Amino acid sequence: MLNIFLYSLFAMMIFTFYIIKHKHQSNHNSQYSPNICTITKYKFTFIYDQKEQRFKVHGIWPDECQECTSCSYPSCCNIENVIYTEPDDPTNFINTNWFQTETNNECEINENKVSLFQHEYYKHISCTNLKTTTNFKNLAETLYNKYYEKYVINNCKTYDQIWLNLDNNFNYIDYECH
Repeated sequence: MLNIFLYSLFAMMIFTFYIIKHKHQSNHNSQYSPNICTITKYKFTFIYDQKEQRFKVHGIWPDECQECTSCSYPSCCNIENVIYTEPDDPTNFINTNWFQTETNNECEINENKVSLFQHEYYKHISCTNLKTTTNFKNLAETLYNKYYEKYVINNCKTYDQIWLNLDNNFNYIDYECH
């Protein structure tokens, strides 16, 4: 009888762990952290703006972690330590070249509406060592100036999105049309 009880208890613990683990993974990837995740690839993505008839920045995110190459991209890492402040943007890069829309902040329980820039910052940059919104904006602007004309303007013209695949030093690898 004791064996059956222990077996049942053990099975319940395994099932509970499985449910908690998979529920948690579906929303947030706590196994990723800038301190334990060696990022090997990034995505720098663009959305086609029908109104302006050109591609605009969607976001930048870590796409692959050396410690977990089979995992999907990390998101919402250590979110309790992330503080959003308006970035320094003297060139008006965000209003000019970032796709303008509101979306849910998936990293919060109540999922308040935020700008796409804020959403990307919370969701993906929280998994990197880019500590501020200004660093995030500056990286996006630098990559935009480096790659937009060369790889974005003349590619994927009949698609809604283009994803630039970059290595861990943000060097161009290739692109995907979506």
